[in-house]
Amino acid sequence: MITILFASLGSIFDSLHLHGPLANRRQLIGFRLVPAGAGAMALAMSAALRTFKMRLPALALLLLACPARGQAEPTQQQIEAEYSPALDACLRSGDAARGVSVAMGACMREELALQDSRLNAAYAAIMKSLDRSGRAALRAEERSWIKQRDAACNDVAVGGTIDLVDIPNCLLDETIRRRILLEARGR
Repeated sequence: MITILFASLGSIFDSLHLHGPLANRRQLIGFRLVPAGAGAMALAMSAALRTFKMRLPALALLLLACPARGQAEPTQQQIEAEYSPALDACLRSGDAARGVSVAMGACMREELALQDSRLNAAYAAIMKSLDRSGRAALRAEERSWIKQRDAACNDVAVGGTIDLVDIPNCLLDETIRRRILLEARGR
């Protein structure tokens, strides 16, 4: 049994997109999560890098996704609760229901467009409340987050048509995660 320690990063499994509407096709056996203090963060990252062969952009996304002090990292369950009913309906109809990757990917991209507009609204609301230096800092943070999200989600590619589903699914979950964190910051 391999033990993975985690600290303030939250569940490494959540960060690796092992949940979501397509999680039933993935299984990890022989892993358990052990809560640990902040001193175990380096060990957790090291285990993630070795075990999952994560690349640096994925690790950077983990760090960038860390919530601000006092702000809880959204769980995968909270992220999935934000999916629109249209995503489920799309995945249960037509070719997507038969497991055709192109159709499933199209469902994910439609949902991503919706969630991206929600993220943009949360971002705009926070920008209105900030002074000039705060807006500049948030703009730089957002640009960095977009680059890291895109790089990390491209790292989930394994080759083949499943990438048409996995990459948009990763982008979707990270977009929702970011919106939840921004909305919490704006409260």
